Amino acid sequence: MEDPIKLGLAGGWKHIDASALPHSQTIDTDVVIVGTGAGGGVTADLLSAAGLRVVLIEEGPLRSSSDFNMLESEAY
Repeated sequence: MEDPIKLGLAGGWKHIDASALPHSQTIDTDVVIVGTGAGGGVTADLLSAAGLRVVLIEEGPLRSSSDFNMLESEAY
């Protein structure tokens, strides 16, 4: 399975680590989703596919499939 985060970044997603910004920043968007879990990720995908500009806000760092053990039998 291809890593959806790496595919998205390669396809034009922008990732901003707000903790590294020297000052506040204004971002123009149609929708803001707080939380990038299963619900937030699916919602963002659907809304962006419909042409809306979507911003996801997450407390933690950006993680991709390569950061996790993807074998179910070993992951738990």
